[in-house]
Amino acid sequence: MRAERQNLLATVHWSLGLVGAVAFLLVGYSWFTNSRAYERDKEAMQGALKNSIVEELANIRASQSEVAKALRDEMTVTAANVVKGEMTTLSSASNSLRIGLRDLEEEVVEMQIERALEQRHSWAAVSGILKLLMRRHEEGWDLRVSDQLGALSNLLHKEWCRLDADDASNIMAAMDKMSSAHSADAEAIRARVRVLRTPGAAR
Repeated sequence: MRAERQNLLATVHWSLGLVGAVAFLLVGYSWFTNSRAYERDKEAMQGALKNSIVEELANIRASQSEVAKALRDEMTVTAANVVKGEMTTLSSASNSLRIGLRDLEEEVVEMQIERALEQRHSWAAVSGILKLLMRRHEEGWDLRVSDQLGALSNLLHKEWCRLDADDASNIMAAMDKMSSAHSADAEAIRARVRVLRTPGAAR
């Protein structure tokens, strides 16, 4: 009876040992399997995260490139508009300045003509009138051309008016440039110049 109990206890001990060994093996295998799966999952997650980061960086770079291009284009257009506006302003200011200087120069010439007439300096008066005449002719202002032709004619008919060869040549050259609308006035001035340049002719 006692031997049977010992045999039974030995069997139980061996059974418990076997069960414990199997359980230990199962736990070790499970740990090993789970560890391998964890490493694979970790590597997969790292790869996916890396790919996601690379993709996001590429998107960010593309967005930055588009934004930079848009800003560059906008700045180019803005700069072009600013430069165009400034050029227009400068051109307008330049034209205004040129017109102002021309008007001022004409006023100075008119003052010189008045002074020359007061002092009876024929050559100075002729020079100033011819200068204004040719400017009016180049501008195409027929009415003001007529005014200058009249002023020249009045000068040539003054008793104290004297012409040298250069004055006469300049007047003749100017009359040759007059249009047909002023041909009669030009011819009358030519005739008067011939009279003034003819020695002993009645003045």
